[in-house]
Amino acid sequence: MPFPGVRVHLPTLSGRFPSPTGRIPLLLILASVVMIALSISVTGSDDLPPERVLCDDCHEEFVPFQYTIDAPTEVPTGEPFDLSVTVFNEEMHAVYYTAVMLTVTDPEGLVVETGEAAVMTFMEQGSLGFRASVTYQIPVSPGSQSALFVLDGSGGFRDDLDLAIQGPEGGQWSSTGSGTDASISLDEGDLQEGGYGDYTVTISHPQGVRQASYTLDVVVEYGSGSMILYGPDDMQQDESHTFMFSLRGVLEGPNGVTVTISGTAVHAHATGEHEETDFTREEEVPFEVGDEFVYGPRIEDDDNGSGGGLLLAGQVMAFISATLLIVSIATSGNLSRFKLPKRAKLHCWTSYLLVGAFMVHWALLYVGPYSLPAALETGLILLVCIVGLAVTGARPALLDGKVKGLSNRKLHIYLTYATVVVLAVHIVLNGSHFAFLR
Repeated sequence: MPFPGVRVHLPTLSGRFPSPTGRIPLLLILASVVMIALSISVTGSDDLPPERVLCDDCHEEFVPFQYTIDAPTEVPTGEPFDLSVTVFNEEMHAVYYTAVMLTVTDPEGLVVETGEAAVMTFMEQGSLGFRASVTYQIPVSPGSQSALFVLDGSGGFRDDLDLAIQGPEGGQWSSTGSGTDASISLDEGDLQEGGYGDYTVTISHPQGVRQASYTLDVVVEYGSGSMILYGPDDMQQDESHTFMFSLRGVLEGPNGVTVTISGTAVHAHATGEHEETDFTREEEVPFEVGDEFVYGPRIEDDDNGSGGGLLLAGQVMAFISATLLIVSIATSGNLSRFKLPKRAKLHCWTSYLLVGAFMVHWALLYVGPYSLPAALETGLILLVCIVGLAVTGARPALLDGKVKGLSNRKLHIYLTYATVVVLAVHIVLNGSHFAFLR
């Protein structure tokens, strides 16, 4: 293992030490150099981050966790349905105390039937010297009804700690000149003025003669339109957990939820802990309360990678499959009057390519962004029809007269009609580029 700043030149042994015992001094020197290098490596830990620093301070593209969200895009009125959030850890750290909160856009039209009333708590501790200050970012999500900030400090004669709060979209609140203890309470109107996002909380020590220690407690309460589920205490690398919510639409019309995922990522270095605390990720999930279930693509975070790529690849393969189907029908025996050169051969090879392209299309969306059941049912039926066309075309004798006495030719023609009909249904119900038809 190379060590920075340590360069070792090894002399050639042959011809310098005539006997094995003559190599002992060189081995001792090499052992000493290795021990010094190891000592430098271990004692040089001043370059490591101190305890409780943010992972973002050292890692520019730090990803605390990845997630996927499965939910329908349309649900029937009065019918319960599930929304699942899967949080998984692909990185070389541990994720602790994960929680997922759902906040309904319109609580009168949608009810969350799983979870418990959401109350988010935060606690920070530290100490400040004279004229020093510290800031914290406290996340406040849509649906919050109140937030209480309590500063409990201790110091010496004439010590004073000030508490100030700045909203992400405006609004400022402060408590000054009240000694080392302070509290600020924000109601729903204040939170609407300040906006939703990270509130900047500043604690300063403008007056005093020594270090002043403090504890900051924050409690954010949410109404009945917000429910929360808590995950396992920790998720190690390559582990995951799925949060399952049950919802019910009670009024027709557009609605949706805000999904807020929170937790703590900790990576242990040689000394101390390297961590980001109380991180959050938010995702908007809109859907329509109507008269049927319609499933759309799985929602994935940008850092999760393959979801968006698989969706795009699946869409490309869908258009290729549709084009091949049109060419296959155009070169079939029913349209032989076009007198295309090598029509039969072109028809066969187009059909083979169609089977392969549609299987790839189906597999990409099954593995990638689309979830069972409804999103793939028509696609699976279409795949069966296309495979049936391939079998009746490549092996005419295999099913000839064995399906209700139909000849292979008639069976092939009927399967062609069925394929076109199912394709049209599949495009209307599940085609992401044809959502305007639904």
